[in-house]
Amino acid sequence: MLSPISFTHQFGRFFEDKRYKVNDNLGIMFVNEDHRKNIYKIDIRPVHNKIIFDGKEYVLQYGGEGIYFDSHNFHFYVFEKNNLQYLLGIHQEVSGMETPDMLARIADSVKEIQGENECTIY
Repeated sequence: MLSPISFTHQFGRFFEDKRYKVNDNLGIMFVNEDHRKNIYKIDIRPVHNKIIFDGKEYVLQYGGEGIYFDSHNFHFYVFEKNNLQYLLGIHQEVSGMETPDMLARIADSVKEIQGENECTIY
């Protein structure tokens, strides 16, 4: 599940930290060329390289927990599933809805496909 705002472009970048092997991550960003604040992003990293965040805890439908917080003009929701840490972010000026609940619903949409490290976001 994606954010309910419209996008015209999507970009992805994989970063592999060959020297320290602690910053490996996949970043995906959705933007709209006509509405510059329509930004939604997803960062995914192995749980052994997770980043610790402070915020309000929310329980997800599958039983896991996520943390909601605001930073750098974004609402963020971070959670772990399938041995991966996911960080979802949406620009504060376009979220205009109950952002923690919306981001938790997106987090709940992450499904395991095969094996513990293969998943998709609907």
